[in-house]
Amino acid sequence: MLSTIKQFIYRPIGIYHTYCRARKRNNILHNRIYLLNIPSHGNLGDHLLSIAEQQFFADNFPDREIVLVSSADLYYSIRFALMDVREDDVLCVTGGGFMGSLYEEEERFLTIIKRFPTNKIVFFPQTIYYEASPKGEALIQKAAKVYSGHKHLYVMARDSKSYDLLVNRLMPNSKHRVFLTPDIALYVHAPQGNKRNGVMWCLRQDGEIDAGNDAIVKAIKEIFEARALSQHQTDTYVYRSISIENEHHEVKAKMNEISKAQLVITDRLHGMIYSLITDTPVIALDNLSKKVSQVYNLWLKEILFVKVVDDTTDLEKIIDSMLQQTACHYNNIEIRKKYQPIIDAINE
Repeated sequence: MLSTIKQFIYRPIGIYHTYCRARKRNNILHNRIYLLNIPSHGNLGDHLLSIAEQQFFADNFPDREIVLVSSADLYYSIRFALMDVREDDVLCVTGGGFMGSLYEEEERFLTIIKRFPTNKIVFFPQTIYYEASPKGEALIQKAAKVYSGHKHLYVMARDSKSYDLLVNRLMPNSKHRVFLTPDIALYVHAPQGNKRNGVMWCLRQDGEIDAGNDAIVKAIKEIFEARALSQHQTDTYVYRSISIENEHHEVKAKMNEISKAQLVITDRLHGMIYSLITDTPVIALDNLSKKVSQVYNLWLKEILFVKVVDDTTDLEKIIDSMLQQTACHYNNIEIRKKYQPIIDAINE
């Protein structure tokens, strides 16, 4: 009841501000790239993606005007949020794991794809997950009609399962516009230079938890306690809204916090990536959609200070190896070359 009342009060205000922001953009010249769905919520993994995408645009499209549109504006009104879009504008959708049946945001982007049939639309690297059920199958069929019906849609997958789903089910007649690329957060390298102390836990508390991790977490805790290691807790999710104006500060603060640990234990994909890009040793566990292990196996397996575990085998040996990593350095030069399909899609 309370949430209904809040929506009744705040939704008209949100729609009005969405409209005003779009009106102010009318004087911006042509040759624009829109970055859609910059998070308004507290998921700092999603905000890291946004920061990486903005850096990617600055490096590769310095002459283009970048228009930032928040998820809140799209929630309040897609019509008003994108009322100033012209036919020569490119619509880019921020990367992440919202496509599929786990989150309601998918419906929003099906609407956008249908609303702009002649604009080029480029999805930054995604994980796509549909539950194995009649509901999941129905959602796949619905999405496939929309994706396959757009002649200028490009989708980047950040893992093999998502790529296979795209080329076999969602866009089988448009395989030439589907690409396998790394998570865009890997574009960033941000060493912090902090003194390290103790181990840090970064475990999710949502619907993507893999229940099979319980035994591994318990075993790791026992090892830490037996060795009297200092333990700290963090998360890449904070329970407050974060605006476009504040996200750089928030992401920088999270990087700084994680870089103070000798070792991070996480089941969050971006817990693993925050650790990597700050040169922090990390042991990662998988999540429900298996995006952690898929991204690791595709792009990060050769990096010595990153390790994904799926059972308790050799845990002490793995932990010892990670605690002994003292000269960690993430070299993202080769990874950056793998984003060329995104550049080509926007330029085509």
